[in-house]
Formats: sequence, structure tokens, C-alpha cells
Amino acid sequence: MTIAPPPAPKRSWASRVLAIGLNVVIVTVGIFLSFLPISYHTLAEEFGVAYYLSILSIFVFASLSILLIWRNTIAVPLTIAASIAAMVLPGIPLPALIALVTVFKQRSWRTVIWLTLLVLTATITAGLWDVSLGSHSILATFSQSEPPPTTAELLSQFGWILPIGVIVWMWPFVTWGLIARTLTDRDRARSGEWRAEHVAQELRDAASTQAARQEVARELHDTIAAKLSTVSLHAGALEAQAAQNPELLDSARVVREAVQDSIEDLRYVVSQLRDPDPEASSRQHRYSLNDLDELIEEAHRSGERVRSRISLSDFSHCDPAIAHASYRIVQESLTNARKHAAGAPLSVTVQGSAANGIFIKVHTEALEFGAAASPSGPSRFEDPAQGSSARPAASPGHGLIGMRERAQQLGGTLNAQLAPEGGFHVDGWLPWISSEPRSGPSAA
Repeated sequence: MTIAPPPAPKRSWASRVLAIGLNVVIVTVGIFLSFLPISYHTLAEEFGVAYYLSILSIFVFASLSILLIWRNTIAVPLTIAASIAAMVLPGIPLPALIALVTVFKQRSWRTVIWLTLLVLTATITAGLWDVSLGSHSILATFSQSEPPPTTAELLSQFGWILPIGVIVWMWPFVTWGLIARTLTDRDRARSGEWRAEHVAQELRDAASTQAARQEVARELHDTIAAKLSTVSLHAGALEAQAAQNPELLDSARVVREAVQDSIEDLRYVVSQLRDPDPEASSRQHRYSLNDLDELIEEAHRSGERVRSRISLSDFSHCDPAIAHASYRIVQESLTNARKHAAGAPLSVTVQGSAANGIFIKVHTEALEFGAAASPSGPSRFEDPAQGSSARPAASPGHGLIGMRERAQQLGGTLNAQLAPEGGFHVDGWLPWISSEPRSGPSAA
């Protein structure tokens, strides 16, 4: 069972503006701070290796500041890259500290801890880069001596300030990260509650649906199956007693075979109702395209005049659900034609291939063969959407609804109507492979 995540709350325009403004401030401040090291070297009139490293740090830290816009996507690699940059180049480790906040929000505690230690090391190293500037360093501003202290003097007199400064520098960002993580954990807990409630509701619905299926299966078995068994028993007895009457014998045999087939169909329907597993159901379809010939032959034995044209290419590879639905559509079409155009010759055409799908056409040929169809009044199977100048449309019956549902469920189409001249027409198309997901047992 796949559970969809809860719908994400829509962000208001105010929150969007705030997020954009925060990114602008972060990038602007980051780029500004990237120029500080070179400004210190310029004031000190020192143009050695550290000076050129400061020039390089401008491009590196400015680029890292711009990448902070995508910190929610690349938090870990951005934190690592910004920390390494702060350790090998002079600069303010602001990109690493801001990216660390996102790491707090997104990653496990193990990742948070080792990246925090990495950023801490980078921040300490950045402080040492600052001390190396001597009298022009930020740390020198804490000294009141004249002349300003050198690097060695700073380390000896104010070295204790460095670790405290590092802690004070990191504390706001660590606090920010802890608050963000707390809010994220709260949202995840709410999402988990929603999922649990959703799963429980789906399980309750599934249990209720299955209980209804079981009840229908029991009713079918205990009522219709029992009555069909009685009819089959009497048809068998009639067949045994009609040995001297060939016509009566044939009729009794047809009745008995039809009842036996109906009992098998009923057992199949009951098994489908009792087994809600879609995958298991897809492997248990009763009929295939190979059974269409037997269906036509059965119609011949019943005395119907049926012309058939069945042309299927490599039908053994057709989707079992499609094959079963094709059989049922042809079967139901023959039944409807028999009921609403009794005595009229029938034409059955089934053509299909993997490239084109399956085309099904069943229609009476009353005009061609001169057999008058005898529907009793307007057919309830006439398609109201098609209209007819000869017959008023009526609401469709369960047979037509079932055929349409079969076709639509599998991604196909079907049209059935009573023609003005009295013939019954069915035109349908099904894909070779079902294009629609089936969420439960297929229709029987």
C-alpha cells in the first residue's frame, strides 16, 4: 500500500518575500565580508603571499556566499567546501556557519556533530588568520596599548580571547540551527501522525469493502448457485428421459451445458470477490481470446445465425485482463442481440494486434438477410448520446453499463445502440496492454 505524503502547506506571499529578502541579505553580507582580509593587508602595506591569498579569497568566499541561495539542496557539500576554504584562505567563515544551520535542519545528529566540529576548526583557523595580521587584526582592537601589539604579543597577551571569540561567533548559528531542527522535527511528527491516521482509515475502508465482498460472495453461492444446481439436475434428468425425442434431447443438453457454464462463471465471480489481491486476480482470468471460437460455436448450437471473423495476431501475448474483457464484451453483445433483435442474423468481428489493439464489432444483419428483428418496443440499451430519429432513447441497462465500464477501466472505448432499422450494434476498442491501473480484482 503506497501512502501519499500529506499536502504541503502553501507558502504565503509574505513568507516568499521574507525568504527572498533573507537570501539577498546573506549574499550581500557574505560578499562584503570577503573583502575584509585584503583591506587589512592594504592598510598594513603588506603585499606578500598573504596579500595574494586574500585576493583569491575574495572570489572563493563571494562564490560560496552566492551558493548559499541553494543551501537547502547542497547543505553538506557546501558546508564542507566553505570550511575547507576558511582553513586554507584568509576570510570570515560566514558561508560555512550559515550552511551548518541547514545541516542542523536536514541531517542526522551524527552528520550534524562532525560537521559542527569541522566548522569549529574552520572558525578557529580563521581566527588564526586574523591574528597573523598583527596590529591590523580584529583581535588587536581589544588592546589599548600603544603601539598596537604584534602577532606574537597578541598570542601571548590575548590568546585566551580567541577560543571565547570563536564560541561567541558560533553560538548564534548553532542556536539558530537547533531551533530550525526543533521546528522541522515538529513538522515531521505531524506528518507521521497524518500518515498513521491515513493508513488506519485506508485499512478500515479495505476491511469494510472486503466484508461487503464476502457477504455478496456468500449470497451468490447460497442462492443463485444452489438454484442453478437444481436447474442443472432437472435438465440432466430431462435429457435422460428424452432419448426418444431428438429435439427435446438437444434442448435439454443445451440447457444443462449452459447451466454448467453459468455455475463455473459464478464460481469464478465468487473467487474474485473473496480475493482482493489485484496481482493474484490478474493471473486468474477465466477466459482468453482463444475461447472466442467456442463462444461462437456455442451460439451456433443454440440455433443462432452468426457469421464470425476473428483475426488476432499473436494473441497469446495479449494482456489477460484485456483478453477476458474482450470475451465478456462479445458474450454480452450476443446476449443483448438475442434479447433485443431476436431471430436476426449476427455478424461478429474481432481483429487485433499488439500495434493496433483489439477492435470488436457485433451487429445484426436484418436488412441484408431479410430477417426482422423483434425488439419489444424501444430498447433500453440504446445509447442516449447517439440519438435516433426512429426510436426514442431510454436509460441503458446493466449489461451495456457493464460493457462500457469494462472498456473504460482498461483504457478502451465502447459504443452500443439499437439501429433505426431494428438491428443491434456494438463497436468497441481495447488496447493490447491495459493502460489503466486496476486497484482491485477485475470485473468478472
